[in-house]
Amino acid sequence: MRIEPFKPEHAMILSVRDTEKDMKQNKDFAKWAEVNATGTSFSAFHGDTLIGCGGIRTLWAGVGEGWVLFSTEVVNHKVSIRRYVNEYFKKIIEENNLHRVQAHVNCEWGLAIRFVESLGFEVEGRMVKFNPDGTDSYLFAWVR
Repeated sequence: MRIEPFKPEHAMILSVRDTEKDMKQNKDFAKWAEVNATGTSFSAFHGDTLIGCGGIRTLWAGVGEGWVLFSTEVVNHKVSIRRYVNEYFKKIIEENNLHRVQAHVNCEWGLAIRFVESLGFEVEGRMVKFNPDGTDSYLFAWVR
């Protein structure tokens, strides 16, 4: 597995799962990718195949917002991806002195919900009609 800094074009070429196709086709997706292209975002490759992207965007001192996008290939790399995400999550938190990281996850994405819970996030509430397609998301938070 090779980890490198996230570039917006990584999000554009990522072969996403069916659950994320609507998000990627949204007219604002390229702008979203640009906003997330900070020094705290990374992409994971297996050979030349992009497996996923993610990071934590600082909102203000001590608070960040986590995000991840996985390709259809993630199922073949579940263990290593989980390990890398956990490692980089902790690294970003320490380097940026974060005491809170929040993430929003579509209420219909069971695998994503279990993934953020495995990182220590807890549900704080439901965000009604939060997503571009009008579906709801849960607001998750990890608090030190």
